[in-house]
Amino acid sequence: MSDEQLFPLMEGYNSISSYLDETEFPVDLYEADSYYLAESLLPYISPNSMEIFVKDNYLTVRVRTLDNHIKSRTVYFPQKIEHNAITSAFTDNILEVKIFKN
Repeated sequence: MSDEQLFPLMEGYNSISSYLDETEFPVDLYEADSYYLAESLLPYISPNSMEIFVKDNYLTVRVRTLDNHIKSRTVYFPQKIEHNAITSAFTDNILEVKIFKN
C-alpha cells in the first residue's frame, strides 16, 4: 500500500483518536519486545476511582472524576491480552498499564 493510499485511512483514525483524547482522556501506546505499555495522563483522578478491564484484545480504563463524571477509554491490541500478565502503576497523575506478551 502506498503512502497516498494509507494517509486517508489514518486521517480518519486520527480524528477519532483526537476526539476521544479531548472528550475522554488520551492514551498513548508503546510496544517493546516483551510487553505493550498504555499510558494516560489523568490529572485530578484518585487512584481509588480507577478500574481496568481486559477482555479478548481490548483494554478498558474507566475513571470517576472529582465532579463524579465517569470517563472510559477502550484500546484494541493486535493479539489477545486477556490471559497475559498485567501490571499497573499510578504516579504523578500518569497511569501506566504494562501488558506482557506471551
